[in-house]
Amino acid sequence: MRAHIGFPIFWSGNHGGCNVTGVLELDPVPVVGDHVSLLATGEPLPHVGFSGLLRVEQRTVHAGRAGAGGSVELLLEPIVVGTEVQAQMLRQHFERVFGLVAD
Repeated sequence: MRAHIGFPIFWSGNHGGCNVTGVLELDPVPVVGDHVSLLATGEPLPHVGFSGLLRVEQRTVHAGRAGAGGSVELLLEPIVVGTEVQAQMLRQHFERVFGLVAD
């Protein structure tokens, strides 16, 4: 199922950062407390101290009209890295590999 996701990236003590949003295909759709793996086959993560797993902090199911289906929105835990450069490396990775948008 397609799930709308969102999570922030901060560096050194929650300074600066960006919000990453987009749609991922997740089957099954995780619930609060589950982890979403952002490890893509063949695309290694930048070496910035991020494991590739993000915990689901909030899950909202939006009802849809009959036959149209609903949607799911997941708020994932923040990523905190040491420097602005590391945050940019992750941002670019998520945009390139998953088609997510970082602003």
